[in-house]
Amino acid sequence: MYSEFPSKLYTFKRRAIECKTPAITFKKHFQSSWSWEYMLTKLAISSLIFIFFIALASQVTASEYRGWGLNSPYNNLYKPSERTSFKGEVIEILDIAPLTDMATGTGLLIRKRGSKDPIIVHLGPKSFIDLSVIRLTPGQRITIKGIHAKIGGQQFVMASKIKKSEYLEIKIRHTSTGFPMWLHTDEELIELIREN
Repeated sequence: MYSEFPSKLYTFKRRAIECKTPAITFKKHFQSSWSWEYMLTKLAISSLIFIFFIALASQVTASEYRGWGLNSPYNNLYKPSERTSFKGEVIEILDIAPLTDMATGTGLLIRKRGSKDPIIVHLGPKSFIDLSVIRLTPGQRITIKGIHAKIGGQQFVMASKIKKSEYLEIKIRHTSTGFPMWLHTDEELIELIREN
């Protein structure tokens, strides 16, 4: 049983680096079961947490982030005063392009708890967001933090953070400012790890 942990851990680390994953944080919450997720959580606290904060922005071309920049019309829609948090079920993982000429992004179609009508949640540029790293699939329930926004009469949520489980959450933007993780340099991301 225990011999499986090293290989799984290596695979997770390698995929996190190759897939330009957004900031992923493991929380100090343990359970008695010896699952691989428990072991990975425990190890991440000490020496591996930095692996999950790497965006590798320097390897991404400008065209892959087209329209997702800090002062772009799209990013200016993020208003920290309109922050929201809700739980829901993932119905579908979407390719999105919120405005004309924007690079393709990743979004989620979510059915909020207690609501019949689904809502679209915007995550970020597809070249940065890779949900396979955290094994997010339709049918799973998650918690989303972000802000409500609207384009052309269509309402959606710009996510700042997604919480998949008690162990795992993905930070996509700084909640208080909306600054996107994909615009940080590798050095800045490493510094953020040290601060947290």
